[in-house]
Amino acid sequence: MALAVLPGHRLLLEGRGAEAIRLSALGSAGSVAFSLILAIPLAFVFSKLYPILQNYLGLFLLIIAAVLILSEKGEYVINQGSLAKYRYKAYALILFILTGILGTFAFRMETHMDPLLDFGSPSILLPLLSGLFGASQLLISLLSGSHIPPQRYSGIDLPVKRIVRGVVTGSAAGSIVAWLPGISSSVAAVLARLFIKSDFESKKNSSYRENESDHEYENDNESEGYYRYDDDEFYRDETMESSKEFIVSVSGVNTANDVCVMF
Repeated sequence: MALAVLPGHRLLLEGRGAEAIRLSALGSAGSVAFSLILAIPLAFVFSKLYPILQNYLGLFLLIIAAVLILSEKGEYVINQGSLAKYRYKAYALILFILTGILGTFAFRMETHMDPLLDFGSPSILLPLLSGLFGASQLLISLLSGSHIPPQRYSGIDLPVKRIVRGVVTGSAAGSIVAWLPGISSSVAAVLARLFIKSDFESKKNSSYRENESDHEYENDNESEGYYRYDDDEFYRDETMESSKEFIVSVSGVNTANDVCVMF
């Protein structure tokens, strides 16, 4: 949920909420056309492969979880040792294990549920998901005192190349995961994005890492061993464009998923 919401939230805070809506609509519209082309061939392929895939579905989902954990990365760290870059991957692994323990505990305790009001067969998912994604978010929203900044209404400010790339990757990912249970639209979008190297990543790998030994990262936090991306104008622009492309991609995933389900 955070993966799908945060890019749009970033544009909203920048006063570009209307542009985020337009990008989402554009991604969905483009995905309808592209996913219709993929739906019939994928339906034929997965009708043949699904009986085989079903026997190894648990292993397949575990591999996807491992890929997502390994893809975690945080602030670029220098002079912090060779293991510092694995910190965020360790956080993701711990979170993955804790959620697995929570799910196992919840389903094992489902038989002990005794609801105050009987609406049929009780399900542990209602209180579990209400606590994780419902009540907690409402309480945080009520206590945060957030406000929507002034918005400016403008057209879509994103290169055509990135729009097409977002539609294609989102449609392809959504069309494929429509046949695979246990994979959400945001996960599909992240997996699709792993195959795309951003312009900032290329710049960072070719420039910043080459000059790491020369200490050309003069900033207030150098003594702490961090390079602040927020101080880099190129990074800020690239992050904003990546957020816009991600909105297009996620919308494409959702739409392609719905289109392929009909087949």
